[in-house]
Amino acid sequence: MLVALAKELVILARNSTNADEKNFKNEFYTVCMLNALFGNPSLHVIYLLSDAAKFERAEKLFSNVTVENESDFIEDKKRRNAVTEFLRVYCDIEF
Repeated sequence: MLVALAKELVILARNSTNADEKNFKNEFYTVCMLNALFGNPSLHVIYLLSDAAKFERAEKLFSNVTVENESDFIEDKKRRNAVTEFLRVYCDIEF
């Protein structure tokens, strides 16, 4: 669900005026962070904005992967890595 919402926000941002684009991007970044914290940490949704081809490759590999059967330590590590990756790409895009 978060991935579908992120894709919709990217489309809206690309087709919007400059004033609306910032709002869509802010919502998109929120969805990316929610995905890293609560969704599939193997999918870095942020790549939809900067590198859609990289995201599509990852989606093919990891869309059906869940973290439910992993230990808490491994799941926590994946989530921290996903948040770190989001922040890295976000900084590259915005700054």
